[in-house]
Amino acid sequence: MSTLRKTELAARISRTLLIAFVALTAGSLLVGFFIGHWPEILTGVVASGAIMATTAFTTGKMAASDGPALGWVGIDYIVKIIIIAATMLSVKFIFVFNVTVVGVVVIVALVVSLIAQVGAVLSKQSASQW
Repeated sequence: MSTLRKTELAARISRTLLIAFVALTAGSLLVGFFIGHWPEILTGVVASGAIMATTAFTTGKMAASDGPALGWVGIDYIVKIIIIAATMLSVKFIFVFNVTVVGVVVIVALVVSLIAQVGAVLSKQSASQW
């Protein structure tokens, strides 16, 4: 795959994740408007931002590399596990927030980042066949 194509793929991934993060943030704030739990919602949004940024970085590096995607995907999920563990433990034991609200926001962020990552891997595989 050419360098220009790799750069375009990485830029497309970053744009997709940015749009997804904005939509997730807007949806979370809308839910927060109706149910309250503002500290939990904002904590979930911050954790989601960290998850999306991790996915954008590792998936961009994966798209730009010539090697297999497995290494970058592995690093991505290790960092995500650390982010989720730190978020959930701090929410439960330090801030004493409602863990369920934060968990739902983080799970939605994980699903969105997973979809973006799978799309990037499939795009990279189809582009490398040509």
